[in-house]
Amino acid sequence: MRKAYHIQYILDAYFERKDIDKFAHVVRYEEIKANDCNLNIPRYVDTFEEEELIDIEEVQYKIAQIKAELGEVEEQMDRYLDWIITFLLGGQIMSKLKTADFYYGAVLSTLFNNGITPMLIEGGTNRQVYDFITDSTEFRLFVKYRSSGRDGENGYKSWQFVFSSNDIAEIKQFISEGRNLSIGLVCGTKGLNDSEFAVLHCDEICLLLNSGKKSITISRIKGEKAFRLSIGGGRDNAIKIPSNRLY
Repeated sequence: MRKAYHIQYILDAYFERKDIDKFAHVVRYEEIKANDCNLNIPRYVDTFEEEELIDIEEVQYKIAQIKAELGEVEEQMDRYLDWIITFLLGGQIMSKLKTADFYYGAVLSTLFNNGITPMLIEGGTNRQVYDFITDSTEFRLFVKYRSSGRDGENGYKSWQFVFSSNDIAEIKQFISEGRNLSIGLVCGTKGLNDSEFAVLHCDEICLLLNSGKKSITISRIKGEKAFRLSIGGGRDNAIKIPSNRLY
């Protein structure tokens, strides 16, 4: 919106008929004719302003500094986590907690590496719930893990995730509240680093809930770009879940 002083500035330039650098120019007929009677304003008023040059080397140096600082922070976070596990937790739950921490930690690491900072809402060895915001939209991620799967025919490997009555009630509540809910399923393998992560979106979750299922069976063959979510009727009737989903 133009303000009063903008309008006055334009009027002064018009009535006083004077040249103003990068704003106004009094044009004679001869000049217009020399431009083939083209009245395009940039032909007569040069508004170009040279942009400040960017020092690429300085930018690269600052990026390297930030990455180094981030690495130090991540190392410190790992040390704090080790300290908590070693000194505040222990006893009979230690071995199970170590396994759970690996899988949930892998999910957190993936989110962090993609610029997402999740907040733990509910924790436990059987499931964890995180909230985070991306692109101004709030998401809730309900995560469960299985430490191992079952080898099937034709090279497929499958994992079954069992949901307790409390899990199901909680998931239904999240959906009724209108949350952007996803379920993250960590599919563990004997070689922990080969574990995979499948994500179900709200429409797929509702489909399973409406079927009355209390467990989810998901399978994948190595190299396939999608998981197969069993809904009955065999693998060919399964829902394909893209394997590159993050949340």
